[in-house]
Amino acid sequence: MNTATHKIPKRLGKYQVIEKLATGSMGVVYEGYDPIAERPVAIKVSLSEHIKDKQQARRFNELFVREAKTGSLLHHPNIMEVYDCGVDEGRHYIVMELVKHARTLKDYISEEELLSPEEALDLIIQCAEGLKYAHVEGVIHRDIKPANILVTEDMQIKIADFSIAFVTQQNFEMTMPTGFVGSPRYMSPEQVQEDIITQQTDLYSLGIVMYELLTGKHPFEAESFSRLIYKVVNENPPDPLVYKPNMQKNLASYILHALKKDPSKRFKSAAEMSKYLRRVFPSQKGKKLVEENVEPKSDVVLPMVSEQNLELLMMIQRLGIFSDLEEADLRLICNDCLRLNFNDGDLITQQGERDDGLYILFTGKLSIDDINVGDSFGEVACLSSMAHPTSIKSNGKTEVLQIKKELISQLSFLSQAVLYRRLAEMVSKRLIKKNNETSVSELS
Repeated sequence: MNTATHKIPKRLGKYQVIEKLATGSMGVVYEGYDPIAERPVAIKVSLSEHIKDKQQARRFNELFVREAKTGSLLHHPNIMEVYDCGVDEGRHYIVMELVKHARTLKDYISEEELLSPEEALDLIIQCAEGLKYAHVEGVIHRDIKPANILVTEDMQIKIADFSIAFVTQQNFEMTMPTGFVGSPRYMSPEQVQEDIITQQTDLYSLGIVMYELLTGKHPFEAESFSRLIYKVVNENPPDPLVYKPNMQKNLASYILHALKKDPSKRFKSAAEMSKYLRRVFPSQKGKKLVEENVEPKSDVVLPMVSEQNLELLMMIQRLGIFSDLEEADLRLICNDCLRLNFNDGDLITQQGERDDGLYILFTGKLSIDDINVGDSFGEVACLSSMAHPTSIKSNGKTEVLQIKKELISQLSFLSQAVLYRRLAEMVSKRLIKKNNETSVSELS
């Protein structure tokens, strides 16, 4: 695309054009002035006039309009604000907030001149906060990369370019770009395979940005496009500790967690990602974080979790039985519970026998159909020290968490109350179901 002949206009619609700021892949950006709102603005002008193919130029302008319309849905300090859009003598333009002297995150990815881990993490957390808001509003960016992330002079993040975003809002009527869309170096496995896109797609891309920002390396360096795609789909990235041996191990683990091939095994949301990353440097208040300051309570010391148990901690937090338990207690459970593996037909609990363990089905199936992954069993023995009322076997390969009564007694009073209430509710539901089945059997 030849832009050499592009002349600087004096006005675009009602907006005065002051000077050219930058030229990008989709347009030229000018500093402008809005005489009605009396404020400086940035004006991005489409370069479609230089595209000879009319159909390609039309698609180019459609993406340009999509960027404006999608951006106008979002109002968050870590997302570039879009004020207006229009067409002037065939030139499409978008009016946005003016961020003077901003750089892109790409300028901070250099093996020789990396930011400190604290500074880099502060920027990534801001990105996560912006994505958290966008996802709640039903917008998946689909092109998170350093070039689309602006950094202001005071180190505040502005996520930009929502031109290929996927919008789930019902009243959004524009056609979604489909197929292979995005920037290959930052695309998730599901993107390159043109599979279902979720918010975890953005978190994967942000994980790659985080990897680069902290190590100066791309996790999937490749000599060709086909080799890159193969690595993204099939190979695990090198541990960040290979490049930065002094990096905190939990931070390295969080980076790799964001880059899991299976979307369901990544952070479940941008909010969760932000929450975990904040814990890496708990003394850091995060001057540019726009969410309420989340600082650890000074009177609570969270138990350390081993590197092997970090993923287990993230998984058990998603189980309904553990929701609302205090963070320190979840870590205690994670460190001290037993992970038991069974083969098909193995006996897990024996009718008539006693033990004080509470069991949680973690993966697989049991001989009792109404116990699903995340459900507890063995509650009667745990609550009352009575014998198990029934025998339960594994149905195929199964993993079960066993939590001893002694471990439960070490939890806070609040967590114990929540857990025992849930167990009592589970026992009550099963008794009601059994009584109903007995009544139906007697009637028949």
